[in-house]
Order: sequence, then structure tokens, then C-alpha cells
Amino acid sequence: MDVRIEPGKYWGKVTLPVSKSEMHRKIILGTLGGAGRINGSDDCDDTKTTLDATYALIRTYQDGKEPEVRTCNCGSSAATLRMLLPVSGVIGKKFCFEGSEQLSKRPIKEMLDILKAHGMTVEGDSLPVTVSGKLQPGAYEVSCDITSQYVSGLLLALPLLDGDSTLKITTEIESKGYIDITLQCLKDFQIEIDGEYGNWQIKGGQKPILPAPAKKAYEYFNPNYKHKFKKGQNPPSLGSGIKCELDWSIAANYMVANLFGSDVQMEGLNPESLQPDRAIVEDLQKLGSEIDISQTPDIAPILAVAACSYKGDTVLTGCKRLRYKETDRIENTINLISSLGGSIETAEDTITIYGTGSLVGGTVDPKGDHRIAMAATIAAQICEKGVSILGADCVSKSCLNFFMDGTWLGAKMYYNV
Repeated sequence: MDVRIEPGKYWGKVTLPVSKSEMHRKIILGTLGGAGRINGSDDCDDTKTTLDATYALIRTYQDGKEPEVRTCNCGSSAATLRMLLPVSGVIGKKFCFEGSEQLSKRPIKEMLDILKAHGMTVEGDSLPVTVSGKLQPGAYEVSCDITSQYVSGLLLALPLLDGDSTLKITTEIESKGYIDITLQCLKDFQIEIDGEYGNWQIKGGQKPILPAPAKKAYEYFNPNYKHKFKKGQNPPSLGSGIKCELDWSIAANYMVANLFGSDVQMEGLNPESLQPDRAIVEDLQKLGSEIDISQTPDIAPILAVAACSYKGDTVLTGCKRLRYKETDRIENTINLISSLGGSIETAEDTITIYGTGSLVGGTVDPKGDHRIAMAATIAAQICEKGVSILGADCVSKSCLNFFMDGTWLGAKMYYNV
């Protein structure tokens, strides 16, 4: 689907989706803990993928129909893949992990090497990859300079093994906030992680314990607990006790729109959130100077667009890991701004935007990167002409209703499906 957006401001109230990063983790923990449904898991493609993939891991088969190899399709979600690979070792069956062509280009070799070193059999070094066998407790070491998702995946899996383990981060910690979210989610499900940060001691034999309302729902629908409920009692909502914050990454787009003169009202954001992209509030005050995005790579494109509205130079630093996102996000951010008539360049791990206060407009090809497509949509507000986005439906990766919400807020959008 291609979309054409004419220049114009937003006005009104928007309902934000739940935090994608938090939902990934709570889907995994909640499903392993027995929750049948988790509210908000269908807000975007990636979290729906995690729900389906996690269910594929734990699904039970009747009448001897269990396949020799279970398929676990991770779509385009690197978080799903990297976190479920070690979790599959808790189950101990044979799984074939597959996904989109885009996902097949994302790094997973280190995780596969870790699984092989701790008792699992791995066939292949990129998607599709088949893993089998039980992950064994022990001493684990992992890097965190390219992605924190390896760390999160191991933190989710190791407490569920039969014995105790240790987990040590061997590099500088990037995206620390996402590890913090993982640790908080584990705490929410009553799983204990001990030791110093980045050098954890993890007791085995633990299991996720559902929050009280979700546990009640699980028991209602489980015949073994039927005696606990009165006849005719209304059923509780499965997953209703598993709640997530609203998504700061999506909110960042509307905050930049407001910077451009829109009036978008957002309610329910947690100002004390562990989500790294909460930094957008402070970063927008730094336009015209250096902004370190090493911990917040997801908001790099929308910050680059914001910088175009400032008359002066803005330098985004710590951009190295942008090379390893859905696309080469450094190159894609350069193409985004250049396609709209802006001036931008990169050197080593920096991106410099030479802001003039406005953009011209034009056609943007996000190459399947949802963050680029969203940033291009907001950029139309400071363009002299409109913005056309090719393959704009890629936004569903993190926000199914992004364009519907934009139309509701008054944007002039034209669709070519």
C-alpha cells in the first residue's frame, strides 16, 4: 500500500498502542504461565507474531499428531526470534525457526553459538534454522554491543531450567533500558534474578506466576479449578491481569508533530517509564546540538525529521547499531531526509542534519522499515509539497492503526492499495 500525505497539522486525541517491547516479554511469560489471551497483544504485527510463535512452542497435540519438527514463524520480528530461541531450549523439542527475508538478514549467530555450547543441536546459521534438545544450566557469557535481545532472551529462559546458572555481559551495554524492562517483567511474574547488573546469578527451577486477575481467569477456564467458582458466575477475561504501559516509541511521532504546531493529546503515558524512548522529551530540547541515540535507536528517524525544522545543525551520535535494524537505518534515514529535500550526511557513527526550518516534499521508500515510514508521515507537516510513501503498510509492524489515527486527527491522506 502506498500513501500520499498532504501538508497539514494534526488536532485531537489519539489512543496509543501498548508498549511493543514490554508486550513481547509479557506474552512469553504469560503464555508459559498459562494465560490463554493477553489484552493488547494484537496492537501490531510483531506482538501478534510473538503470541503465535510462543503458542507454537508450547502447543499440545492429541492422538499422536505431534509433528517431528514444530514450525515457529517469527515474521519480521527480531525480538520474537532472539528471545524465543533460548526459550525453545526450555521446551526441549525440535523446532524450525523461520521468518521473512528481512529477518533472515538480522544477526543471530552469537545466540546460536551459545545454544550449541550449552547442550542444544543447531542446524544452520541463519533462517530457516532448526534447533533441538534441552538447554543446560551453567555459566553463560553474552555480548550487548549490537543487540540487548540476546540478554533478554537468556534472562527469560535461564530461570526455567532445572539447575542454577550465571549470566555475564562481556561488552559495553547498549539499550540498557530494554534489559531493565525484561528484569521488571520477570519481577512482575515473580521470577527472581540475583547478583550485580550484567553479572547475574540465576536460580533454576522457577516458573512464571500469573498476576492475580490473570491467574483467576486461568483457573476459571481450567476444569481442575471448577469447584472454586459459583454456578452462573461471569467469566473473567483471560489475560486481563497482564497489563502493559503505552508505547513511548509511537508517542515520539506525535510529540514531533506537536513541535511542528499540531495539537495531539495523548493520555496515559508513564513519565517514569523504563522505556528508553521516553528520552524523546529531553532530546527535542537538544535540537541544534549533539544528541546521543546509542540507547534509543528507534527514534533516530523521527529525531532527524525534527532536526529539519530547526534552523541549524543537529548531530545524532552513537548511531552504530542503526546498521543492524530492520534495514540499514543510517542509510535509510539519509535517504528519507534527502528524498524530501533536506540536507544530511553521515560519518562513522554520527548523522548530521543541516536544518533549514522546512522540507520540500517528495517520495520516500522506507524499504520495509516502519520507523522510516512513520517519520516520513510526520515530515509532511513541514513540507512545502506533499509526501508519498511507498509500501507504507509496513507501519503495522509496530502500530496497526497509525494511518487510521492520522486520518482521524485531520491529516489529508490518499491511499493506493
